[in-house]
Amino acid sequence: MQGVKANKVEKSTVLDFKKDLLKVINKEVLIITDTVKTPKDGIVFLLGTIESNKKIAKLSNTKEINLSSKFPGSRGGLWAKLNSKKQSKVIVIAGSDVEGLQYSIYDYSHQILGVDPFEYWTRKLPEKNKKLDLFNFKNKIISPPLVPIMCYFENDVDELANYRGKLLEYDWESYTEMINSLVRIRYNSIQFFDMLGRPEFFVRPEYKKISPNYQVDVAYLDKMIDYAHLKGMKVQIDLSLGYQMKSLSIEESYCWSTYKDKWIEAWKYYFEKTPVGKADIFSLRPRHQVWDWEYNSNCGEDKTTVFNEVYKELDKLIDHYKPEAIKIAFCYHDGMEMFNGDFNPPKDWIVVWCDDGFGDFDYLPKSTKGYDFGTYMHAGFWKNHTVHNPYPKKVDTVMKKMFKDYGADKYCQVNGQNFRPFLLNLEAYSEVSNNPKEFDGERFYKSWTERYFSKDAAKHAVASMKVLHKTQVGRNGYVQHLWGIKKRPLIFLILL
Repeated sequence: MQGVKANKVEKSTVLDFKKDLLKVINKEVLIITDTVKTPKDGIVFLLGTIESNKKIAKLSNTKEINLSSKFPGSRGGLWAKLNSKKQSKVIVIAGSDVEGLQYSIYDYSHQILGVDPFEYWTRKLPEKNKKLDLFNFKNKIISPPLVPIMCYFENDVDELANYRGKLLEYDWESYTEMINSLVRIRYNSIQFFDMLGRPEFFVRPEYKKISPNYQVDVAYLDKMIDYAHLKGMKVQIDLSLGYQMKSLSIEESYCWSTYKDKWIEAWKYYFEKTPVGKADIFSLRPRHQVWDWEYNSNCGEDKTTVFNEVYKELDKLIDHYKPEAIKIAFCYHDGMEMFNGDFNPPKDWIVVWCDDGFGDFDYLPKSTKGYDFGTYMHAGFWKNHTVHNPYPKKVDTVMKKMFKDYGADKYCQVNGQNFRPFLLNLEAYSEVSNNPKEFDGERFYKSWTERYFSKDAAKHAVASMKVLHKTQVGRNGYVQHLWGIKKRPLIFLILL
């Protein structure tokens, strides 16, 4: 039973729950609203918030459940069994807000119904179970995650872009299924990047040879943003200026002071003429605005001075076009050195500290300077960024240190590369960001593998994963290897 005031996200989540129930029980499942009298037989799930479902609001007012917009708080919720005076049996799954309702429902699907959050990718399907006890749980409060924003970064998504269908375009099925899985493990935002039309696709000869008439499909992008919003995801856009929708020229990209108006014009175009304006979170790196490398001015500028000005100007634009938006300043590579010096974005930006690509930090902040802090982590890439590097124990120690020493718990972005090879680390980052006190890397290894293997087989799976992780000590990323291959002449040995 959902509230008549349920919004689109709630309705989508309730529909997911109906589908989950039908996977495991052989009974009819109906979605009704709170305007209908509680049925006299069967099992009734009350689903919603006190704002959307009047029956849940009544239970809160009479103290039969402990729920309000403030308790347990944003992204929190509860499960409760009620002793109904009628013949029906009632289970309440509710949230302090819509996100809290989502996680309460998806947790129930996973923990009680046995629905795998990665079902599409793992093909692990729940079994129909006539003896399944839907009441086999204790009433509980589901506390809000420590980190309020968990963002997935779609970057280098070759598999999802080229999996089926049009080259260099999101495959709708696999991409939306990725979003579905992410929501179930508490990711509540996604950064669109590659498919905004990254410069490689229309500038570099290798890509032009593959797709000489490449053109970003703006209408398709708009549709994808709408789908992410439907599933309760905030959408994040990095406001770099190399996208095909409107890109700076090479000359303009190397001199802010001369071409400031061109930079601002491009940002305005994004907000006014493209789906970028529908985003909820905006980010920027203090680096070159077309290519992912250090900004080296060709007109004698100091890069720190440049980006102190850039962030002030962009801050004004975001406040004008989307005043409720969240702002993220990524201190990436040289950006960390800049922040440890005199780089200071406006104070309402969350400063995000970036790992080395492998879950560690080459640099640490000298001071947080009073900013809200977060982290940018990689779920993994190996030498070819499709081989898994499982390291939940590193996730455990590194993230807890960042939370404790730097208060870096206001935001977490995780780069999952091609997504499917990195499911374990993706979930580990979410779990430690949800409840660091309860997260233990070794225990996570055990529970995660036992989800997919027998207990005996899981031991061997963990052992093999630990060996795989050890083999990657001292490794370089695929970008460095590609650069090395490009620089070195190829030598062929022919055996006759």
